[in-house]
Amino acid sequence: MILYISLFSWCFVLTVAQSRSTGPSDRNCTYHYQVEGKYAPSAINCENVYSDSACTMIYGKSVALDESAERPLLCFMNNGVRNEEMKRIAIRTCPKTCGYCCLTNQYNCKNAKIPRVKCESVTMRQCRDPAWRTILTEDCPNVCGFCAEGGCEDKAVECENDMSICGSIKMQDFVQEYCRRTCGLCRPSTGPGSSNYGSRDLLPNCVDLSTNCASWEVQGLCKSPFYTYDYKFRNCAATCGLC
Repeated sequence: MILYISLFSWCFVLTVAQSRSTGPSDRNCTYHYQVEGKYAPSAINCENVYSDSACTMIYGKSVALDESAERPLLCFMNNGVRNEEMKRIAIRTCPKTCGYCCLTNQYNCKNAKIPRVKCESVTMRQCRDPAWRTILTEDCPNVCGFCAEGGCEDKAVECENDMSICGSIKMQDFVQEYCRRTCGLCRPSTGPGSSNYGSRDLLPNCVDLSTNCASWEVQGLCKSPFYTYDYKFRNCAATCGLC
């Protein structure tokens, strides 16, 4: 009897603790910290389409970084019930107020699998700097809100699951059409070293990131015009003599 009461009491306490520590009920654009969800930087790193004052008038107080308070209920509910249309309206009009920036067209994409810069270290100042715009649009669009720019995406959803197709001569027609972002085909083939394969001395830290470079070289990767300089450098720098 005592054991039964103890177990019942423990379950009750655990249930109450969980109910008090859930954070935002809609977990989009949040991260988990200890026992509750908090708003991530991606929740508020965009601007509202409507004016901030209009969004405040419609929805009330905006969500805040690292806080765990519920987002305004009108952002995702109607008459106390979750409503996807209300959520879509919030994303289109007041994404920052509602903490839905990560779901907007500008931010709802993936960064390059092997970026040339460290995306997590990119600052908003760099995002606004014209000198950085091209490389950040190509490599870190999710950070800067450049997902809708450039027009270079994978048409096939499984491209990044098997990057070996990027180096297959027989698959070139496919990757050119369906896997441009994954295979590094977004950028122009011109650039430093694009036409002087094998002409550079190798530096001590010059390495191949791919284990398939030897076989790809036999198939003509290093001299192939189908691949950008950036793709060759990122994957087979040593084999192709690009360091």
